[in-house]
Amino acid sequence: MKKTLVMVFGALLLVSLTGCGNKNQIKCTAEQTQSGITMKSEVTAELDSNDKIKSVSAAIDFGSKEMASAMCTMYNSAPEEGLSVSCDGSKMKINDFEKYVSADSDSDAKIVGVSKDEFKKGMESQGYTCK
Repeated sequence: MKKTLVMVFGALLLVSLTGCGNKNQIKCTAEQTQSGITMKSEVTAELDSNDKIKSVSAAIDFGSKEMASAMCTMYNSAPEEGLSVSCDGSKMKINDFEKYVSADSDSDAKIVGVSKDEFKKGMESQGYTCK
């Protein structure tokens, strides 16, 4: 029993000293209300070994299954957009989002290869909180 407690304590100490979570990604979240609908979005950027953006995905919770379904139908019926969209309940997930998101809302520049700090700054300027 004592050995088990020491192992558990050691594991907790290791997690608290090194942190937990994926160091190879940055997650940014935001909540906004438009036309009485509150949407929660989470943008996750995967980083390469140089802390540059490799890929980006996004998940949006519309708080309504009907709204999520309508948005999925809209994006899936427009293949020219090239987005990979899937829905689960009130949530819509967008893969390969790096093709459409930019570090600066005034720029059409692609996000792949942008530094983690640049990405974070750009997302925070658009109202996101990043970790």
